[in-house]
Formats: sequence, C-alpha cells, structure tokens
Amino acid sequence: MYKNTFGYKLMLMLSFVSFNFLTAQTDEQKREIIATYDHALLSQMANEFSLAFENDLKAARVYAMENNLPTVIFTENGGMSKLHKVLEDGTLLYLSTDNRGAGVTVRANKLYTGPSGGLNLSVEGTGMTLGVWDGGKVLDTHELLVDRVTQQDGSTTLSNHATHVSGTMIGSNVPASGQARGMAFRASLNAYDFDNDLSEMTTAAANGLLISNHSYGLNAEFLPTYYFGRYDNLAVQVDNILYNAPYYTAVFSAGNDRNAGYNTGDNGYDLLTDRGVSKNGITVAAVNQVNNYTGPSSVVMSSFSSWGPTDDGRIKPDISAKGVNTYSSVATSNTAYGSMNGTSMATPSVSGSLGLLQELYSDIHGNFMKSSTLRALAIHTASEAGVFPGPDYQFGWGLLDCETAAITILEEEFQSLIEENSLADGATFTKSVTALGTEPLVVTIAWTDPAGTVQGTTVDDTTPRLVNDLDLRVVDASNNTTYPWALSAFSYTSPAIRSVNNVDNVEKVEIDVPSGDYTIIVNHKGTLDSGNQDFALIVTGISESDFAFTPENITKTFCADEVGDYYFNYSSSDTYNGPTTLSATGLPAGAVATFTPSVITADEDFTLEISGLDSVTPGTYSFDVVATGTSDTKTRQMEIEVLSADPISDVTLNYPSAGESGVYIYPGLTWDAVSGASGYKVEVSELSDFSTLIFEDTVEANTVSVPALNSNTQYYWRVMAFSDCVDANFVSSSFTTEAVNCSISSTANDNPQPIDTVPNTVTSVINVPAGQDILVGDINVTVNLSHTWMGDLTVSLTSPSGTSVVLFSNACDDLDDTNVTFDDSGVEFSCSGTVPALSGTMQPQNLLTPFIGENAAGDWTLTVNDGYDEDGGFLNSFSLELCSTAGPLSVADKELEGFAIYPNPAKNHFEFTLLNQQENVKVGVYDINGRLLISKSFNTNERKLVSVENLSSGMYFVEVINGQQKGVKKLMVK
Repeated sequence: MYKNTFGYKLMLMLSFVSFNFLTAQTDEQKREIIATYDHALLSQMANEFSLAFENDLKAARVYAMENNLPTVIFTENGGMSKLHKVLEDGTLLYLSTDNRGAGVTVRANKLYTGPSGGLNLSVEGTGMTLGVWDGGKVLDTHELLVDRVTQQDGSTTLSNHATHVSGTMIGSNVPASGQARGMAFRASLNAYDFDNDLSEMTTAAANGLLISNHSYGLNAEFLPTYYFGRYDNLAVQVDNILYNAPYYTAVFSAGNDRNAGYNTGDNGYDLLTDRGVSKNGITVAAVNQVNNYTGPSSVVMSSFSSWGPTDDGRIKPDISAKGVNTYSSVATSNTAYGSMNGTSMATPSVSGSLGLLQELYSDIHGNFMKSSTLRALAIHTASEAGVFPGPDYQFGWGLLDCETAAITILEEEFQSLIEENSLADGATFTKSVTALGTEPLVVTIAWTDPAGTVQGTTVDDTTPRLVNDLDLRVVDASNNTTYPWALSAFSYTSPAIRSVNNVDNVEKVEIDVPSGDYTIIVNHKGTLDSGNQDFALIVTGISESDFAFTPENITKTFCADEVGDYYFNYSSSDTYNGPTTLSATGLPAGAVATFTPSVITADEDFTLEISGLDSVTPGTYSFDVVATGTSDTKTRQMEIEVLSADPISDVTLNYPSAGESGVYIYPGLTWDAVSGASGYKVEVSELSDFSTLIFEDTVEANTVSVPALNSNTQYYWRVMAFSDCVDANFVSSSFTTEAVNCSISSTANDNPQPIDTVPNTVTSVINVPAGQDILVGDINVTVNLSHTWMGDLTVSLTSPSGTSVVLFSNACDDLDDTNVTFDDSGVEFSCSGTVPALSGTMQPQNLLTPFIGENAAGDWTLTVNDGYDEDGGFLNSFSLELCSTAGPLSVADKELEGFAIYPNPAKNHFEFTLLNQQENVKVGVYDINGRLLISKSFNTNERKLVSVENLSSGMYFVEVINGQQKGVKKLMVK
C-alpha cells in the first residue's frame, strides 16, 4: 500500500522527532493556542455554566427531598448515577457513568518504542497533559498512575470507575507486567468529578487543554422517549464550548442501553443522549477486542453499546474502540486491578490515542492540530466495520486505527495532505490532486460548527441542527462527480449512499479505483454564520511531490543578544536528488540568515541561524523559508519574536515597610512595578541569608499573598525583577508578624456518640458565645474517635458562616481509630500504619485556610459520615482551639440581602449578586492587609463582572456597598 521509500523516510522522521527531544505540549505552544481564544467570552461562559449548574442542582435536591427520591444511585463496577436536574415536565436527569468496560484495539501500540511499534517511532504521551471528567476522585497513588494525576477540583470520594478510565488513558507500561498499560502511558492527567463539568471544561480549554475524556451520560431509565437522539441543551453547550475553543477535543461515551429495554420500538437504534449528540464532540461505541484486523468482519459489536442516529440523522457514534473485558486500575488499593465492560472503557482508549496523534503531529510540525483536524484524521483513517461499505449508525465510521492515522501524518506532502483552511461566505475552495492509482483516493473534510438551536419535545424531529452546511465533492478529469457518504434518519439499517450531505459536519469521499487528476471542491449552502467557516481537509492516495520540509517550530522567541536557530526535517522522493536551494525572505532589517547546508543534494535535516538580532527592534516578525528545487518551489511561513535584552531596574519594596511590626500573619507583600519586567521572584525566610526558605513564588503581578506565618516572628523577604532575557538584583527587607492570641479553647459536650454499623451521620457541635466573637487567625481541631476500618469515614468541619472543610475522607483503609490534632502548621497528612491510624499533630487532607478571617461566634459543627455497613465505633471527643487576629477587614455580611460571589475560587473574573440593588453600587477588592486593589461601581442594569486577572493567587476580601448597607465576603483567587 505504501511506497518503497516509506521505511527510509520514517527513519528520517524518527531522527527528527528524537532531535527535538519529544517536547510535546510546551508552555509556548499553550500560549500560541490560547492566544487565539476570546478569553472574556470563555470566562463568561464558564461563569454562566457554573451558576446554572448550582441552581439546577439545588432545585433537583429540593425536588428529590420532597418526593423521597435518591440523589445518588450506585451501580455495578463502582459506577454511579447522580441527580443533576429536574425538567419542567418532571423528567429526572441523572448523570451516570457508562459502566461496562475499556479497551485498546486501536493500534496505538504501533506508535510505541520497541518491537511492538512497527513504525520505528517513540510516541508514548511524553509531555502531554490530558483531561478526565468522571464520577469521583481518581486514586492518584495507584502504581499505574502515581505522580501523573492531579485532581483539579475538591472531589474526595474515590471512584473505581474514574481510576479505571484513567488507567486506560495513561496507565504505566511497567506494573502488572504491562498488561494494564494505557494508551498514552507517559502522559499526565488533570482529573475532575463530573459535577459542574461544563464550566470546568470551558476554563480548562481556555488554559490550553487539548483532549478530555467523558465516560458518562444521562441515565436512560428516567428519560421519556423524546429525549433519545435529541439535540438538547447539554449538546448545545458542548458545541458552544468546542466552537469557541477550536483546539479542544472532547470525547464522549455512547452509553450502554442497547438491550436494556429503552426505546424498544427502534430495535436498538436511537439511544444516544445529551453530550453524545453534540456535533463537535467525538462519540465512541464499544466493540470486542480485535487481535488482527483482516476486514470489516473482524470488528464485532458489543452486546450493550448504544446505537445512533441523532434525530436529524447525523452519523453518531463517530468511532469504535474496544470496550469489552478491559483490564485496568481500580481504587480499592494502590495495586488493585479489575476488568470492566462498557463504552466508558472504549472512550478512554480513543482519547488517550488521540493524545498520541497530537504528540506525533507536534513533534513534526511544532504545533498541534485543531480539533476538527484531529476528528477528520480519526474518521478518515478508521478501519471499515459493519455489513455495508461506508459509515453506519452502529460503528460510526469504523474502528479507530492509530497506525494508519500516524502514517497519514508521516506521509504528508508525499501521499497525503493535512490542511486547515477557511471558507468565506459565498466562496468556493478548490484543490487539484493527482491520484497515486495503487490505492483508493480518500478525501475528508470536518469543521467545528456553531451551536445549533435546542430541539423541542417532538419525538424524532429530523430538522437538521447544522448551522454552517459545507459541501464536499470530488470531480475527475472527465467531469464525473463523486459525492460523500450519507445516511438516512428515516431508515436506520439502510446502507450508506454517495449523496449530498445536509446534516453532518464531517464529509468523506472515497474513490476505490482512481486514476489521473481530480479537483476537490468545497462550497456551502445558505449564509455562513460569522461570515466564514474554518475546516480541515485530509487527503490520502495521491502522488508524491519531489521533496518536503517541515520546521521543528514555526514560531520561536529569542533574546536580542542571542542567535536564533530553527531546525527543519527534509525528505525527498526516491527519484529526486536535488539540488534544492534554501533561502529566507522578509526578515526584519539587520537580521542575517545562514542555512546549513544552503544547498541540499541528499536527504538531510538542515538548520537556519538568524544573527544580528541586537540591531532589530524588539517585536514579532513573519518571514518565509523558501526551498527551490529543479521543478518545484515550496515556502513555509515562519515567525520570530525578538525580546529586549536591555537591563531592567531593581524593585522598590512597598509593604511591609522595613522593620514593620504587627504584620498580619497572612501578609500580602507588595512592591513597585518595574518597567520592562515580565515577572518577579519572591522569597521569604526566617534567616537573613535566605539559606532556608519558607515561601517562594514567581509572579507576574507586583504583589503576592503568603500562606500562614507564625505569630510574633521576624521574617526576611526579598524580590527580584526579571525580564525574559535579563535578571535584576534581589532587594530585601524584614518585618515582624502580629502576636496572635489563642483565647478560645473549647470541647464539645455532646460526646461520646455511637457511630452505628449501618450507614449513618453523626454531628457534634461547639458553640462559641457572641462575647467571644474574634476574627479567626488560626484554628486547630482535635478529633478522637474509635472506629474499625477508617476508610469508611468522611469527617468535615463547618463554621458558623457555613464554610465547610473535609478533614479527611476514605483514608487509612482498614486501620482503626483516630486521636489527632489537625493544624495547618503540622506535618503532612499520613496514616501511621498502627493504632490509632491518625495521631499527633498534622495537616488535614484539605487545609483549614478557608476559616481564616471569619467571625468565630456561633456553632462549629463536626460531621462524621460512615457510608458503609459492618464497621462502627464512637466519636469520643471533639475540641477546637481558635486564635484571634487583628485582621485586615471585618467579614461580617451586615445584613446585605442576597449578596453572593461566584465562581469562588475565581481565576479570571468573578460576579456578584444582591437583592434590592440601588443605583451606583460600589465594590472594592482588598488584599489581606486591607489595601484597596480594585474599585468599581455598577448601575442597576450592568452585569456585575469584576476582572481579577491581575491578582496573584491567594485570599482577598470583596466589599459591596449598596446604599446604607455593606457586605464583605472572602474571595479566593487561583
């Protein structure tokens, strides 16, 4: 199928990939991606999704309580369903993990190092960070995942399902003799539970996340018939996120509801729901393992995978992967494994494999594919499955084939094309290609379509949800036209036909026996939303060029006192030996280009050095690298950013002033901004020579919040300004913290209390009288309980203000008893391995910082939840030590009605609400020293949106003045 020079060119590619050290997703690449996004819009979307989620969840819980309905339903294999929303017609929307398996029949192993690879590559996920949303916390200490998973939200309940899915995505190749190896087994993972997923996905995408896995969907048991195949609000929201973050790919499970007794009139079809019905996401079906693909009959459908189509007849699911009897990590211990079945397990094999394809593409090109390009590539190269040629509503476009997809990337410009284009309103795109003639000519386009309108409650409404309807056709030299594959929403089992496609945002043309020249034509119907539509184009089965060259990185940044260097891979056909002459055009005045070699007569990589940057005005410049052969000229547009190497000034320290005493124990250090500085390095120590540091950070703003310091203690601090090219000098000073008075020490008088051997909750209360209404500067919590199998318990503390912190949850497994004092200044949380399992003074699993700055008066409630049968015990005692601080600002709400802040913690923006708003409401944001950092006012019609992009991470206070009323709340900025 492939030309006889393929192996040679592949080795050249491998040497190039190795030469670039497999850097995968660098910070610079993230910046390039997110620079193309509308961050204000994405932040607004995240806030709106978060608020809608909270409101829907509150209403659902009230409804469940009034109607005696469960809010959580536990299912087989560690799965769960969780009530999220109740529709106006009483429909219950339970979000459920799609629990029945995982898999890897997608030839991802062909990209690995070693004998199983086959492509002489070493693409294993190095440097890539993927995302996973699932039904709980991932066991990040599992031997398959250790040191490579970061739980990004506050989820504390361990999940077998989430841990199994994560293992399938990135599980190491070493434990369990490699039998549980994940797809991208050297990648890292950012993990979330699926609560508030839309808001979190939006924020993660805005920060450069490329791929995420979602092995869950609506529980079909509670859905009316009209919901199956329906383009609902969840599908709309997913499409909106992906349209506005076009490099972000979200992968969804199709569900496991075939043969489960739902929508039986459609004989297993029309069972997809919510996120899996989106246009821009990738929806995955589950099939049996395929050891050796020999044709469509090799791919056997599972007994449970939900089938499409969507109500408007779109081809969903998109792709298939193994989801039967998949072996991976589970959360019962750090060495526990299990086999599961389901589209939940097929989906991570796809998302992990797509991460490998992005890694390979980046290693060659220096940048990543847009999600439409990645989706087009997966569909274009899928292995045929099903009874009839072309796509169907069972397998989608077929079995994911990473090997063929990788070859398509490697053979670009020889036997394949991968392009990202844009079609203007009313325009037509054309491209001429010559068929290789020894294999099919295949052309695929895909685009990220704007979100459509929410579908009503009519059963099987076939109105297309496509907004921008692009059309693909391929015309040969005799003017014969071949149209893309299309399916019919009116006949689920009919074979695909070649026809105009009016519903899908992916179109694929296949010409089985091509010959000669062809013209690819892309145009559109109607008017394009926003005046244009970006689209991806993939073509295979075309004849080769004389040569091709690819830059390591298209965009690079250098200091003015450096010599810029770019690296290129060059390869040619077996009939072309050059010469190919290299040159650069469009460089800024003063810059000089030198190529090594400057003329190529045999396949070899080449370098470009750009000198004279010290005479170039700092800025960003585009230029072209031109390769001229005997009959062909090719150009690559490049970019160079030149940064100033001029010296910058030292900082002037502002607060605390030199020798100042009585400084708040959570100080906000400030200094004057330095012109030309790109950041500041901050260090705090108890020693004047800074030989031992208690705090260090690098920030862009000229302020930083320091975590809790000891009271009545002298500290030294220093700050160094730096630019991207030059460091200034450290400037140092000292201060002494306030003397914190630990005046409240109290023990609850409602103990001991039994903790029964059936699931139950025990609470214990300490009341701090109004006369002791101090401002909390430090808090220590002592808990003594006798209980076998501590892993059953979740213990939390709630303040009079309603702030709740989980002290520990599902910790210490089968160990017994606790007699511990939780203190943020204690040793790191750990189980002793003996009885009691927790003892001494240690940090809780979640720090007590959220209580700082709150008023102490009122009820402090310790809650002990035992969620399992069999093991029980007693809560013996609970006591508090509360220490006061002068504090920067009172945080009493002062009866400001309806005052709320969201999201909190905030990253880029926060909003606030209040009732009975008067004209010209004022808002101020203060640091923990009481210094005013932001001041704004809003009229009654304005949206109450406040940017915190220029604030460093830490705790702040938001004061809102509404007429004669004032309210103050804490705000965490992350």
